Amino acid sequence: ANLTGTLPAISGANLTGITSNPPGNRNLWINGDQRVAQRGVGPTSGAGYKTVDGWKIYFHNCGSYGPTTEQISLTSSDTGPWAKGFRKAYRVKTASSGGAANADGQINVQYIVEAQDLATSGWEYTSSSSKLTLSFWIRTNVANNVGLYTKAEDSSGNNMFTMETGDLTADTWTYVTKVIPGASNLVFNCDNGQGWTVQFIPFYGTNFSASDAVLNTWKSSDGKIKPTTDNWITSNNAYMDITGVQLEVADTATDFEHRSYQEELQRCWRYFYLQRSNCLNAGRGTGSSDCNFTIITPVNMRNTPSITLTAGSGMRHYGIDSHSDSTTAPTVVAWRDTSNHILCNQGGHSGVNDDRVLTLMPNGSASEGIELSAEL
Repeated sequence: ANLTGTLPAISGANLTGITSNPPGNRNLWINGDQRVAQRGVGPTSGAGYKTVDGWKIYFHNCGSYGPTTEQISLTSSDTGPWAKGFRKAYRVKTASSGGAANADGQINVQYIVEAQDLATSGWEYTSSSSKLTLSFWIRTNVANNVGLYTKAEDSSGNNMFTMETGDLTADTWTYVTKVIPGASNLVFNCDNGQGWTVQFIPFYGTNFSASDAVLNTWKSSDGKIKPTTDNWITSNNAYMDITGVQLEVADTATDFEHRSYQEELQRCWRYFYLQRSNCLNAGRGTGSSDCNFTIITPVNMRNTPSITLTAGSGMRHYGIDSHSDSTTAPTVVAWRDTSNHILCNQGGHSGVNDDRVLTLMPNGSASEGIELSAEL
């Protein structure tokens, strides 16, 4: 009440104890801390989605034995990520006898972001002044310079952005951040298709790499990155570990957004759900050998799922008069993106009564069951 006149500007330069908490739900990368592994912890061979949820591996002509992937546990000796709260990592590993550095060989692991998640993220992706930041922890047991590239799947023309981690010291965790600007030609459809692919490449043959490859800029999808180290692919039991992956709309990396295990698991269920043995599904008989039944998933799946039975598992039907097992893979009869009820059909049963109410359940060990996949 006693102040008069024009007051001078007040500077906050010397204020202390003020913190800025970044908003939640900013990490566009699901399962970035690698804790969810519904398919198992591995090590597992073969291409495609294996072990840790969200990660897809591809390899070609890299030796007699392909790489394996697995979820590994970290300890207090994992200097860097352990102190930041990370307890799991994703590992891709060469064969015990090493591999071959063939010109057309490659090993890459990739993660795909759903298009609508980018379209509605708040990233002004057609403006070069608006940025995405990718950050992660990475380790290789053989010194290497791991290549990366991202691809905007709905865009044409210059829709590929190539990067590299820089030289990695063997057996040492390194924190890497990459800033990716928007570009005028980028397109992300607001749908449930592939929007953004990120690839980590520990080995690329000379057919796919070039010493003069352009980095850190948008270019056409020629796939060229800087050469990787041949010693990695040819070494016995060489591995690459990744954890703490965050993709956010920001000019710089913020601290990793730690979400609860349950929340991360629910996000993964949109793309893959394993209904384990002894879960009951209501159904009815169709003819003398087919059963229609409903699977209720915890969340709405991204798209019509494909269904497989895990090795050693079947489906057992229980009717009023009898029961039988079938190892025939069920098929989806009806799916809607607005419902978590999926109508399925399975043949190969015996003693089914047409139009009679029955129940079905996956029949096997505790880790086996029925897999529903709607991966990108």
